[in-house]
Formats: sequence, structure tokens, C-alpha cells
Amino acid sequence: YAKEHKLKWREDASNKEDKYRRNRIRLRVVPELKHINPGLEKTMSNNSKRFDALEKLLLNQVTLISKEYLNQNNNGYSLSMSWYKASEGSLAVLVELLRPFGFNADQCFSIDEIIDNTESNSVGKQFYSAQYVLAIDRGTIQIVSVHSDEKFELMINKSDEFVSTPLADFSLELANSKGDWPKDKKVAYLDAQFVEFPIKVRNWKQGDSFYPLGMNGKKKLSDFMIDEKIPVNLKSRVVLFESKKDIIWVAGHRIDDRYKITPKTKRVLIIKMTDHV
Repeated sequence: YAKEHKLKWREDASNKEDKYRRNRIRLRVVPELKHINPGLEKTMSNNSKRFDALEKLLLNQVTLISKEYLNQNNNGYSLSMSWYKASEGSLAVLVELLRPFGFNADQCFSIDEIIDNTESNSVGKQFYSAQYVLAIDRGTIQIVSVHSDEKFELMINKSDEFVSTPLADFSLELANSKGDWPKDKKVAYLDAQFVEFPIKVRNWKQGDSFYPLGMNGKKKLSDFMIDEKIPVNLKSRVVLFESKKDIIWVAGHRIDDRYKITPKTKRVLIIKMTDHV
């Protein structure tokens, strides 16, 4: 450029010293590579253009995957891995998807091994970055802020129709026992006769137990969550509904068997859960 534009320049004496890494590459490595490949400069220029084009293709794919499969919810972020095919180079996309959350390439390699191994016993295994915890849960990657766990305890009176918690919103209504009760984990149908107000809404804590629907015996909530394959990093975000010191609903998962609807039920308490978005 200087020659073409007839510019004068001064050569820095340090440019001839090979104690600097950049100079060792320029003075030793490049000449040897040019000896092997006389067209090295043209090859490097062409490769640079190819790499730039490949990067644009990769980032475009990352954007498409992110829009379709990465969702923000009350737990943080959920990334469905139904698109992931290790044999087709999906790892490169995963590295870029997780980069903004602070996860590095080595962690992505480990995640790839777990996803690729269908018999892996690593469900719920955690990976940490400076701000997030990542867990793999049955084909989905859950990403939660390490500062997102918030303890709370709220009371619902009989006249209340709505309650908002740091983790989700809930609406309440009473209905006649005759009706169609579609199965939905985010909706609890309870025999109103046995529910006493005020109802307490809170996080779970160690020692909690209840009688899961369909079971005759009591079960520790910690064991129940293991059976339900709730990732370790999401357990502290489980919301409980409590009446008379009984856990009547593990929100989004299971009601207590003692409060289920039966042919003798006259009134039904319906509690609907809506995740924060």
C-alpha cells in the first residue's frame, strides 16, 4: 500500500527480533509454510473469505434456532433440543447459543456427550457459568439464573380469585362437581369440602411431604421430585399450596390424593397456574 501510494515509512528495529510471538510467526513460521506452499498468501486470503462466510451461515442458523426453540419463562430459559443432531454439526450451533449465558466450548462438549448418549444417566447434571446454572432434562436444556431463587410465603383468603408469586400467577374459582375436568398439570381440581382457608402458597423446603395422587402412602417431596425428574437447580422454584398444614398441590406436578375429586364431591376448587413470561 505504501509503495503504491508512494508513502514513506520507518521500519521499527523490533520487527527483526523474534522474541515476540507475532515476529516468530512472521519470520520463521510463514517462510517455512511458503516454502511448502508458494501460494500461501492467496490460500490464506481465500480461507479467510470462506471462514467469514461460514461464520455468517452459522450465526444465521443460531438466530433461527434461538427464535424457534429458546423460550424464556418463569424458571429462566428453556431450550428444546429436538433440533439437535450431533452428526450434522449441531455442536457448533450449541456453542454459539450458550455463549451469551457464559458457558464455554468445553462445557458444550460435555453437554453434547450427554445428549448424544441416549442411555446416559446424567439427567439433571449441572453446568455453571458466572450467572447461570444449566441442567439437561429429558431432551430440554434448562438455564436458570443463579440469583433467581426467591423465598416467599403468601396467604390466599376465600374471597381471593387471583394471586401472583415471584414464580407464577394463579387464579382460583369454585365450580359444581359436575363437569369435564381435562388433565392438565397446571390446573388443580380439588374437593372444596376439605380445603380450608386461608391457603398458604410458598416455596418447598426440606422435610416437606404429601400423599401424591394415585398413591396411598406419604412421600417426601424431595423423593417425589427425583421421581418426577425435576432438575436439581429447579427444585427450589417449586410452588406449594398448603391447607391445614397439608400440602394440597405441588403446583404444575401433582395434587394430594386426600383432596381429589370423588363421586361424593359437591364443589370443586379449581386453581390454574400461569407461568411468568
